[in-house]
Amino acid sequence: MNKIETEQEVAQKVTLIGSALDAVLGVLKIIAANLSGSQALMADGIHSLSDLFTDVLVLISFKISRQSPDKNHQFGHLRFESLGNLILGFILLLVAIGIGLDAILRSSQSHLTWLGVGSLLITIICKEVIFFYTKKAGDKINSQLLITNAWHSRTDSLSSLIVLISMLGMYFGYAWLDKVAAIIVALLIAKIALSTIWKTLAELIDTAPSKDTMKNIISCAKSIESQAIPSKIRARTMAGKVYLDMRLRVDKRISASEGHFLGEKVASKIKQHNPMVEDILIHIDLNGFDRDEPELEIPTDSSDKVKSHSEETKDKIAKLPDRNQIQADLGFLLRSHKHYLDLANIKLDYLDTGLDITLIAYAASLNEGQNIQKCCAAIEMDSQSVRYANSIKLLWDMQAAIPISKQ
Repeated sequence: MNKIETEQEVAQKVTLIGSALDAVLGVLKIIAANLSGSQALMADGIHSLSDLFTDVLVLISFKISRQSPDKNHQFGHLRFESLGNLILGFILLLVAIGIGLDAILRSSQSHLTWLGVGSLLITIICKEVIFFYTKKAGDKINSQLLITNAWHSRTDSLSSLIVLISMLGMYFGYAWLDKVAAIIVALLIAKIALSTIWKTLAELIDTAPSKDTMKNIISCAKSIESQAIPSKIRARTMAGKVYLDMRLRVDKRISASEGHFLGEKVASKIKQHNPMVEDILIHIDLNGFDRDEPELEIPTDSSDKVKSHSEETKDKIAKLPDRNQIQADLGFLLRSHKHYLDLANIKLDYLDTGLDITLIAYAASLNEGQNIQKCCAAIEMDSQSVRYANSIKLLWDMQAAIPISKQ
């Protein structure tokens, strides 16, 4: 079973258990309300049954969010979990407003019945159990949607607590306890709702993870700084998961496969110590270890419209010719040397300092009377008009001749 299937199974299991409990408790409180004549208990029972709607919302949102990427949603569907969480946040806010207004506008009419007290105590205990059960599952799979639904389940136990306090207050002659308890609970739920809405909106606009999370990620990225240095990192959150874009500076002499290996090594280290990281895109910069520049660049708030040094460098590199143009230029300029030069496989290094070109020459393919020193001088002279190159290096193979297919 893969990670997505595991998350779906956990979410479905805890939500269905919560739904069944909401249905049973709602029916129990409505029956107790009919037998005791308590309007407050009847309203509380209806509130429990209304929780079934949010449970269905959670199931649908979670199922859609775990679908694989498709043609129209190439980065997946995790935003649907954020959308579901946002809706839940507003539902929590409406519940808080409803409890607060009800406490202010209505007069307490609850009267104590042992049947009502019993059903309320059962509700409070059961809903607290399901709260901790659901929240633990949400923390386990890092799902803010489940965590928010856990808090929504707790509103049922809190509303039941208000009704219980109302009954006890009326019985002992402290009717005002009902209003005080209701207002306190309303403020608590409103705080949770606003926090949920704020966090979800932050996700939807690609806000970076917390400072502690970024600190851990950066620490892991620097774990092999003797071979690779993180020079830039960007992160965003989506449904509680972190997506990273990172640039690694490596020695310009290493191969592309070694650069890829170092990138995979850093990514593995980050994911191992930060389970919330879902995906990492690493760009390898073959520019060596320049200690004069900042080792790590993280985007910051700035209204400065002036191009940075790195942007100017990128613009400069983007204007350089590609391999086809360079091979055509060198093929013409060095046409008298093509019998010993491998112009089909030149090495190009596009660096911050400019373009470095490396040519391979085969000593065994030299004509009679030619020597390496004179050939080097001739190539240097013939390639002087290649103004876009920072340097042109010549490597000699002293044993093999140039392959016939490359002549």
